[in-house]
Amino acid sequence: MVGTYINKQLDVFNRYLERVSANTNMDDVHKLRVAIRKLRTLLSVFDHAQITTGRKEDFTLLAGSLFALAGRLRDAQVNQQLLSNRKAGYLLPYVNYLKGAQKRAMRLLVKEIAAFEPSRMERLLNECLLQAQALTDEQLLAAIWDYIRYKLEKINRLVQAGTNDQQLHKIRVQLKPVNDSLNFLKADGLPVKPGIPFGEISKMTEQLGNWHDALVLQKSLKAYSRRHASGQGRRYFEKLILRHRAECDHRHDEIVKGLQRF
Repeated sequence: MVGTYINKQLDVFNRYLERVSANTNMDDVHKLRVAIRKLRTLLSVFDHAQITTGRKEDFTLLAGSLFALAGRLRDAQVNQQLLSNRKAGYLLPYVNYLKGAQKRAMRLLVKEIAAFEPSRMERLLNECLLQAQALTDEQLLAAIWDYIRYKLEKINRLVQAGTNDQQLHKIRVQLKPVNDSLNFLKADGLPVKPGIPFGEISKMTEQLGNWHDALVLQKSLKAYSRRHASGQGRRYFEKLILRHRAECDHRHDEIVKGLQRF
């Protein structure tokens, strides 16, 4: 069960690592990050169940920079996509600024990929797999469900503590591995336990991702306006920022309503 999943995700990772090194289009960059995150989630499950110790940290040391640089590139790409209908007038210098940021991030990512050693990741995953294979499928399944419950309890505590932007970001970070774990079970044809709202979790993960993208753009616009805009250009940015802030707030409110149903 787990061996097939690890090998499949490793193949996906290697495929997109090669594709991104040749052509850094937004979809491939995103899929590279997703492949890294899914592998990291599985190692988090192993560490949480004490099947392994410190393997998530080992994995992060190997792939953390790759993940972060791909994220920086994706932010610049997504910001341009979100502004695809507004590329003239006062906004044009900002779009050019994003293109420059994309080129710089692209160079750094390609350099990181060139220095990356896939064999080290494969060796780490094989070591983890050897330890995990000592468990029966039932024991492994129990470990995954225990991890999911642990994460959902953390999310519940975060929701109870408040739902401002900072809290929503923390919730988003905790929800992603829950969604990854449920997708692992679903991919293997295993039933989702009663009371686990798989559809709601999947939808909420997507909503939080869209909210985060909108928030990143809004913060980028504010930072650019403070440093570079003046006069009528500054007033244009202030109005645009207010519109994007309103969009972020609307997404935020919809997410909070959804979280209350968990």
